[in-house]
Amino acid sequence: MNKITIMMNCSFCNKDHSVTVFVKDYTAWIKGTRAQDAFPYLSATKREQMISGICPKCQNDIFGEEEDADEYTGEADYDEAIAESLASTGQWW
Repeated sequence: MNKITIMMNCSFCNKDHSVTVFVKDYTAWIKGTRAQDAFPYLSATKREQMISGICPKCQNDIFGEEEDADEYTGEADYDEAIAESLASTGQWW
């Protein structure tokens, strides 16, 4: 399969960065497929880089470390996460 390397400049650190993806996936994303569906093989951090252009280091500086994808696996965990959010922010989102 053909791959393409997307070059981007992070608006926070002003450094150039790249992400390599399959051409067919990039085309699907450009046409509206959600990043998590177009690039399931990329980490959430790399997908965010594709969306926003913010490099992984700056994402970590801004948002903190990437959450473990398996952190919330069941409905009980989901309910607990909503309760934690409500308790700390007064909002569930």
